[in-house]
Amino acid sequence: MPSNMEKHITFHRASRARVFLSLILAAGVGLAALLSAGCGSDPGNRHQVSGEVSVDKVPLDSGSITFLPEQDGPAATGEIVNGRFQIGREGGPGAGSYKVVILSSRATGKQVPSRDDPSVLIDEVINTIPTRYNVQTTLRAIVKADGENSFPFALDSRPETAQRKGRGRTRNG
Repeated sequence: MPSNMEKHITFHRASRARVFLSLILAAGVGLAALLSAGCGSDPGNRHQVSGEVSVDKVPLDSGSITFLPEQDGPAATGEIVNGRFQIGREGGPGAGSYKVVILSSRATGKQVPSRDDPSVLIDEVINTIPTRYNVQTTLRAIVKADGENSFPFALDSRPETAQRKGRGRTRNG
């Protein structure tokens, strides 16, 4: 049975692993934003964006949202809290068409071996958002130069094939 000190060290390592994973995700999104922003983007041409994110009609507790430009222009990332996000003008995207990436993770309650030291158990953390909304995003948004830029994203956690089942069908046809 591990001592209290060993439990504390294991917890500390698990916490560091979660922080490290979060930093890696943030760095990846940040790098993508920098690379996609281009040299010619005008920092004065940014716009405030806001909106809501729900999964299966329930507001997403926490996560992040990133607007990645489909043309030259600045990308933008913001935090989702209680199903809502807001990115101010100073860090917002420019006008144009964007791919939207939504991420959220949670602990499973299971302990798994650390990749760094398999003899140490850490909390398992999984992405709760289907890849069609992040790694292989199908989400899009058009940011307007004038007017309000508010975007509702209603995500579905069911596998894509389950979503298609029953669409376009009628009892007689």
